[in-house]
Amino acid sequence: MAIGSYKLKVDACHKGSSKERKLRSITVNYLYRYGTLIVFANYLIEMKDPARVVSFPEWLRTHREITKLLERESLD
Repeated sequence: MAIGSYKLKVDACHKGSSKERKLRSITVNYLYRYGTLIVFANYLIEMKDPARVVSFPEWLRTHREITKLLERESLD
């Protein structure tokens, strides 16, 4: 898994180095994209009911806990 290998690389770098910051940014970006795909899949499952069709941004606004998780920039 790319995320796991990048996390190991980040942990092996000197804290605060430019390499560590770059790898951390890449890893957080991977996590964000992966998380967003999982969330979007859940949205599509919920939208199977034709009586409950809303746009993805509207649906996401009603699920603030998901938005908060996706906004995290930590690898912890």
